[in-house]
Amino acid sequence: MSNLSVLESIDVTVVMPTLNAEKTLQSSLASLKCQSYPQEKIHILIVDGGSTDSTKRIAQKYGCTILHNKKIQQEYGKQIGIQASESRYLMFLDADEVLENKDDLKRKIDAFVETDVPFLWSSGYKKPPDAPFINEYINLFSDPFAFFMYRVSADYQLYIPSMQRRYPRYSENSQRLIFRFSELDQLPLLDLAAGAMIDQQKLQMVHGLNISKERMIPTCFQQLMRHDPRLAIVKDCPVIHYSAETFQTYIYKLCWRVIANIHYPSIPGTGFTNRATLQKSRSHLKKYLFIPYALTILPATIDAFVMAIRTRKIIAFLQIPLSFLTAILILYHALLRSMGIRPALPTYGKKTD
Repeated sequence: MSNLSVLESIDVTVVMPTLNAEKTLQSSLASLKCQSYPQEKIHILIVDGGSTDSTKRIAQKYGCTILHNKKIQQEYGKQIGIQASESRYLMFLDADEVLENKDDLKRKIDAFVETDVPFLWSSGYKKPPDAPFINEYINLFSDPFAFFMYRVSADYQLYIPSMQRRYPRYSENSQRLIFRFSELDQLPLLDLAAGAMIDQQKLQMVHGLNISKERMIPTCFQQLMRHDPRLAIVKDCPVIHYSAETFQTYIYKLCWRVIANIHYPSIPGTGFTNRATLQKSRSHLKKYLFIPYALTILPATIDAFVMAIRTRKIIAFLQIPLSFLTAILILYHALLRSMGIRPALPTYGKKTD
């Protein structure tokens, strides 16, 4: 059987959690329907958290299978999607993400077949032409704490060079890079989103990894790397990301991340806290340096200048005030926790009570 025949015989499930996603869902689904990979081999699972807008109607229009996520949060939705899928390969695409390259899925399946890696990632984020300016900052830095800890920019023009500087053990051809991590590496911040793909067969082989456990989702990448420490990044397959509708929405997301990590460490999707048990001890120590990094202002200013010079984007200077704000939020909620006060966890991207 030829390589082309092998590729065309593989079923792929795309898992997409949704909640009132009508503004971006159609673009996301249209990018899947435009893929050059055989459409009859692509199964789209919409795992909905109780949308009250036209999300489910749009999903039906595109022939998606719709599942219900009674726990609302998208990490639970991704878990439901994994358990419902019968395909070996799974792609995770959020409802605010669009595949730019029509060969995206084909290239990724090709990478799986040829390299047998357990985890595969896209080649960075692009800002939608009509999106607010804050989306440019998000692509460059993600958030101040994440950039401080991982030192990798998700921006399409910077992502692969950032990874190459951070993790020098890699091989490369015209289509992709394969990174091989050592036990001493702090693993990059990768999640089940942005067109990420996993080999579900390898997921089930990982010792001690139970796909019914709710905290499996935020630690999936780390668990797979323990079994096989190789990551493939496919070139020229960026994801257009509608991350935040407004600057205010982004601030609400920052607040949510701080509250979740400090007050709700046991729930899935809290980022650094969920992954902390799988990180090296130096990562636990480094996190405490974020406060002086942000409050002394100079280190964050240096990062902003370097990024602005590298990209010629003045938006990079937002790293200075946003780092300061994030540090204040961390200190404030750490104080609340020490006093036994636990604020309610709002919906992600929504105003805190």
